Amino acid sequence: MSDERKIYERIVKDMAEGVITISADGMTTLVNEACKRILGVDDSVIGVSFAQSFFGREENDDFNQTILNAIYDHTTTQSSIVDYVVDEQKKKLYVTTSYLKDTESAADVMVSRKKDDQKSTSSDLENNGVVVVINDLSELYELKDAVKAMEQIKALNEQLKLRNELISETFGRYLSDEIVEKLLSSPDGRRLGGDKQEVTIIMSDIRGFTAMSEIMPPVELMTMLNHYLAVMTEIIQKYKGTIIEFIGDAIFAIFGAPIECENGAENAVRCAVEMQNAMEAVNQYNEEQEYPHLEMGIGVNTGEVILGNIGSEKRAKYGVVGQNVNLAGRIEGYTVGGQVLASESTTRQIGSFEYRSVHEIYPKGIKIPINVYDIASVGELMCRTDTDELAAAEPPVEIEVHVFDGKYAREESTMCHIVEKSKKRMRLDIQMELYTNIKFQYEGTEVMGKFIENDLIQIVTV
Repeated sequence: MSDERKIYERIVKDMAEGVITISADGMTTLVNEACKRILGVDDSVIGVSFAQSFFGREENDDFNQTILNAIYDHTTTQSSIVDYVVDEQKKKLYVTTSYLKDTESAADVMVSRKKDDQKSTSSDLENNGVVVVINDLSELYELKDAVKAMEQIKALNEQLKLRNELISETFGRYLSDEIVEKLLSSPDGRRLGGDKQEVTIIMSDIRGFTAMSEIMPPVELMTMLNHYLAVMTEIIQKYKGTIIEFIGDAIFAIFGAPIECENGAENAVRCAVEMQNAMEAVNQYNEEQEYPHLEMGIGVNTGEVILGNIGSEKRAKYGVVGQNVNLAGRIEGYTVGGQVLASESTTRQIGSFEYRSVHEIYPKGIKIPINVYDIASVGELMCRTDTDELAAAEPPVEIEVHVFDGKYAREESTMCHIVEKSKKRMRLDIQMELYTNIKFQYEGTEVMGKFIENDLIQIVTV
């Protein structure tokens, strides 16, 4: 062995890169420690043909082919990144090859080529071979893949965020944000069934809206209604209410679920008062658009209800059911425009409020009468009053009054007179039970009214 060869072997012994040398006839002549570790071999491969030691695994075909190319084509330096499997572990190797010659034979070959201008013969190359340098890039590729994976995860998260925002924005127009959040985030969000919980319920309704819908063009009617609902929705959300649904012009909202709040009852009453106060701006808009003047009544009740998904596996909705929901609707039915009526179960939970009057009512489906309060203020928030002065009707106007039972008017009628009137109220010369609904003809138009005192009605539509 030449001195140069000894120096070469001494240098490569402790190199961090793997080094393997293969003679021109394919025999492995040297393997350093790094190479043994990288390729998973030991000294037994030395003196054995490369093919015998390394052939046999299809996964390593690219590695083997790189070495063979270097042996067959000694004029070209080979370099490539290949996969290599050892002990079921897949590695990524950077392989470079160079043609190796002893100094004397190298000189002889170069002289021979110069003289004969021909490729070297096998006898020229018997001391020659290939040196293979191997760098293990596995960790680098893992890091690269990890970075790439993180970038992919980040991109997917962005797409998921956009998709969820789209879902929330889309469904949020049909359900409240809170309900959408519950359906999307909870594992059992789509489960049919419900839970019992105490909430405060608001029911609101525009007085005389059915009559308006019969005479207004559909586009104008919907524009007016959508503007009104948009204003009310913003107020309900301000007080942490959850809109369960719009029922035509009616609004059904709850306070205390799914969003928890310290005092859902007070939030609900404050919300109801602010909704009534906002009607001034709503009607200013309506006046500018030449739409009708609107009046809204609001009923508020507190009690246990069942909340959950109602329907079937194919079609369901988030709903609230129970006697207290029905009672809120009954209380709303007693209201006139501009009024907030709250049940005693609600007012008991309010810290500070004032009322114009309190009345005992007998709602349908309720075994015992309940007290309802005509809210004037809650805390510092005053509920607007929109009354006008009554003037004597000269002479008194005779009318035929039909009393309503629920949605239907009785066939029998009562004759009476209008003795005082204003734009919004009329005093009659008969007395009826508080909150009785009536209808009659006045100046060629059907009028709906509700008794707010025993002989005083508030006009719902003219």
